[in-house]
Amino acid sequence: MGGSAFAADGVSTPRMPPTVYNSVLAQAEGILKKHFKLVGHPIEGPAKSSHGDIDILVAEPVEGQVVDGRATGDLLAQLFGAKTWKKMGGNSTYNLALPWPDEFKDDAVQREGNHDIGHQQHSAHDMRSHDLKSKPRPDSDNNTLGTTQEATDRSVTADASTSSVESQESSVCLRKLTWPRKATPEKYIQADINIMPTAADFDWHMFFQAHGDLWSMLGGIIRRFGLTVSSKGLCVRIAEVEKHNKDQARVLATNNPDTVLEYLGLDKGRYWQRFNSWDEMLEYVASCRFHNPAQWKSRCQYGDNGESQGEQGNGMESKAPTKLLKANDRQRAAKRPLFGYWIETYLPMHVDDAPGKSALLTREEVVDDAKQFFGPQFAEKFEAKRSEMVRVIGTDRLWATIRKELPIEGTEVGWVMKGMKREIVGKHGHSLSTEAVEGLEEARQAFEDCRFDDVLEWARPNWKEIGRRQKELDQQQSRTRLLDKFNREEGAQGGAALETRCKTMSSGNNG
Repeated sequence: MGGSAFAADGVSTPRMPPTVYNSVLAQAEGILKKHFKLVGHPIEGPAKSSHGDIDILVAEPVEGQVVDGRATGDLLAQLFGAKTWKKMGGNSTYNLALPWPDEFKDDAVQREGNHDIGHQQHSAHDMRSHDLKSKPRPDSDNNTLGTTQEATDRSVTADASTSSVESQESSVCLRKLTWPRKATPEKYIQADINIMPTAADFDWHMFFQAHGDLWSMLGGIIRRFGLTVSSKGLCVRIAEVEKHNKDQARVLATNNPDTVLEYLGLDKGRYWQRFNSWDEMLEYVASCRFHNPAQWKSRCQYGDNGESQGEQGNGMESKAPTKLLKANDRQRAAKRPLFGYWIETYLPMHVDDAPGKSALLTREEVVDDAKQFFGPQFAEKFEAKRSEMVRVIGTDRLWATIRKELPIEGTEVGWVMKGMKREIVGKHGHSLSTEAVEGLEEARQAFEDCRFDDVLEWARPNWKEIGRRQKELDQQQSRTRLLDKFNREEGAQGGAALETRCKTMSSGNNG
């Protein structure tokens, strides 16, 4: 959030120097450890001289279960004596405006811009005056955060570089816990409390959010190989699917941090230590086995407005320098100093470095490599998802193309499309006609084999016959339903009369 969650509300949350950040972070985590077994914060990026907000991850309440929503936000606000809180829809992150400690009243850094994001806001003052009277005591059965008891299972140390088992006891009631610092008026600290649903999610986000912009840089390296690291884990993307449906194109390979680092060729032990400088972290990023420094030669040779030609070493067509980055990466380079340094300074300085051992693989070779590394279970899952989605996409495109090419409108379109789907993929035996449509069996087999172009070639000269057969079937089914209804209501004699009338109507329509 960068400390901007409350900018639109006139709540000042200036950037914090390290002294303020470290002091408030340690005390906030100490309070949360009384209520959650897992508490920690991701490793900070290198050489930060100030902090826009405090990010803390928690999981596994000591007692009970966290109920996502206003009740938890209100309780967290009470816990820290927050002026106000917000929660973005669709996640479990609570933004709190904590009082700025009086002992640091003169310690603040000029904040870097304000970016409003749509939030749902609740004033803690309003909450105390309207909601707390009706709330149960926090030490009752309905306490969503739970009170502390002995022997919390696991906690994460404040520097987020290690995990430890800690036993903590506290008889402090949640209602009575307040921020123990004397506040400085009109100046606050934004704290983002991220409640993770499981311990595995906690571990993954501690990993994924570590080192600031590190995964933005690594993501740029591995993206062209069909690899993505997201809030879910490391995914391998299906090339045939991603231009149609990006989410369905992703197949999860692993959400184990050590396995991800091993696959990317990165030092596992070094990852869990803070980097001392930008260059130290970027050297680590560049050690990824998929990194090809020569990919950036066109950028430093031609500048931002030049054009590059030729083929790159991995068989991919070289792009103009401005197209080497996705739009959101270009924006990130402009707004994030470290990411901008990576793009504008570090990469051009290292274009002649040796490529990683896997940097010249093609995307198809990386898919095979991932199947070998992650084993047969992943390989089967990947191929099953690819087959499923290729069929879904091909089928949708087939029906859309047939519909677009039909020189008819209205009811006839429905008969043709319904008939095509029934004859090719549906209940074939429901057709009234015993006459074979030439090539139908071959078209059915082509559909099973995902040879959709062959199905389309068959459909073009046969759509009229398929529509006629479907029309007859629909009319017969309509007569049958009417007869059944009349027989139930009027008996057999009335049904015979209705059948005669239906036949007469049908003859008239055909005439």
